[in-house]
Amino acid sequence: MTKILLTGPGGFVGQELCSVLEDAGFEVVPVFRTHQPESQKHIRHAVVGKFIDGTTEWANELADVDV
Repeated sequence: MTKILLTGPGGFVGQELCSVLEDAGFEVVPVFRTHQPESQKHIRHAVVGKFIDGTTEWANELADVDV
């Protein structure tokens, strides 16, 4: 199964894209800046802080991700 890391999963487009990818059989790992919203059903997710400040450590989150 292809595993996809998805930034912006709480937004208008991200929520829909996450659902479409999961329905198509992909494993989606949503990435949030702070916490997982109650509306998200994902068991596995990542919280990485600010994306643009240059301090985000992505190695653990990307270790077993295909896309």
